[in-house]
Amino acid sequence: MVAEQLHLSIALVARKGVGERQLSTHSGHWPAYDNGCRMTARVRSLRQMASALTVGVCVGVFLVAAFGFISTSRDALIPPTAAAQASFVFSLYYGLVIAALSVPLWLLISRLGLEGPVSAAGLGFAMTAAVWFFANQPFPGPTLDDLAIAICGSVAGLATWLMANRR
Repeated sequence: MVAEQLHLSIALVARKGVGERQLSTHSGHWPAYDNGCRMTARVRSLRQMASALTVGVCVGVFLVAAFGFISTSRDALIPPTAAAQASFVFSLYYGLVIAALSVPLWLLISRLGLEGPVSAAGLGFAMTAAVWFFANQPFPGPTLDDLAIAICGSVAGLATWLMANRR
């Protein structure tokens, strides 16, 4: 009886063109294989999204650290390397917060069908500006430095989108 079911399953597999390695012995059906494929694709997609977020945060952190190095090189009070190290640590913290806050908004944007590089750059700009605004209360008013940091967030959002959509 079992040998007959296995023979029938192999015949069905050969007829559908599915490889023998994909055969499941669950009464002639392949639910374990189907779920395994979906789970593998989901895990692959989650890994790709996690790596995209990691790349986006790293790009933002390094851009803000480079901006901290460049902007303090004209001041004599703080050495540029110390300013770059401090901005690296703070931007890493802010980058993780921005990424955590941006994911639900990006899911909403993608559900509306508006996902694209412009949306990613705009979300990066808006979230970086918003987090920077709320972290620096009382806010004296926007300056060119604030705009430069928001542009770093925009580039980080674009890098995240590029990494998530590479083939």
